[in-house]
Amino acid sequence: MHPELLNNSLFLKYYSQWQSNPASVVFVPIAEYFMKYGMLDEAVKICESGISHHPSLVTGHMMMAKIRIRRSEYTEALDSVKRILEVIPDHSEAKSLEAEITSFGQGSVPVKVEDPRQDLSVDQSQQYVPRRVPSWETVTMANIYSAQGHRDRAREIYEAILKRDPHNDAARRGLEFVTSAG
Repeated sequence: MHPELLNNSLFLKYYSQWQSNPASVVFVPIAEYFMKYGMLDEAVKICESGISHHPSLVTGHMMMAKIRIRRSEYTEALDSVKRILEVIPDHSEAKSLEAEITSFGQGSVPVKVEDPRQDLSVDQSQQYVPRRVPSWETVTMANIYSAQGHRDRAREIYEAILKRDPHNDAARRGLEFVTSAG
C-alpha cells in the first residue's frame, strides 16, 4: 500500500469499514484513492468486488470507467459507461466520458501485423488524457455573466453546457435569451 495512504485518516476509515464489511459501498472512494496513487490493479480489484455486491450502483460503474481509462482499457471503460447510460440515459458525466472515449477511438487505425518482430512501441503523445470540464462552466455562472452584460461570455458557457448536455433546458433558455437580447 502507498505510504501516504497509511497516514490518511479518511482513507483508513473507509478501508476499515470495507474490511469489516466487503459488501459496503465504501469501495468507491477506496478505489478512487487507489487510482489517485497509481495503484490501478488494486483499484480494479476493489471496484470489481464492490460492483459484484452492488451491480446497479452508478458511482461504482463510473469509478470503474475512470480506472479503465487510466489503464488505457477503452473498450472496458466504454462498457462501464454504457451500463450507466442504460439506467440513466441523460447522465451528463457518463455521456461526456462516452463521447471522449469514442472520439479517441476514431483517431486510431487498426494495425495489421505481418512481422511478429515489428516495432509496436506506443507513441506516448497519443495517450488518452480525459478532459476535465471547468467547474465554473455552469448555468449559474452564465446567468451572472448575462446579468452583468457580458452576453458573449454567457453565450459561450451556455453553448459549452449544451454541447455536453443537449437536453439542459436551463442552458437552452439562457442561450435563447442572450441570443435574442444581443
